[in-house]
Amino acid sequence: MTLFIRLLFCLAIAGILLYKMIDNINELTELRLAIPMLSKELLEIREHNLELQYAIAHFESADNLMKIANRPEFGHLRFPSVDEIIVLPEHDPKTDNTIVNYQQNLTLNLSC
Repeated sequence: MTLFIRLLFCLAIAGILLYKMIDNINELTELRLAIPMLSKELLEIREHNLELQYAIAHFESADNLMKIANRPEFGHLRFPSVDEIIVLPEHDPKTDNTIVNYQQNLTLNLSC
């Protein structure tokens, strides 16, 4: 009787292991079948990416930007004159005196 139970137990374990092995092989086969579809999708995405890069490069080209600048809806835009440009002092974290120096220069210019 114990020999029969041992044999039944061994057959059950062997059946479970065989089932797991077949399940792993099926999973691997599904992944192998998905590879061509995914590589095709990846190729399409890369092609679309190239198209978008070309469209961006065309839009940002100097010729296209000059054409856009000449349109009536952008007629109000113009280059500022030298008198309209304001230059702010650069902040130096080592000295941290830029604000004080700027205020001193401003008071010197106002007093002159």
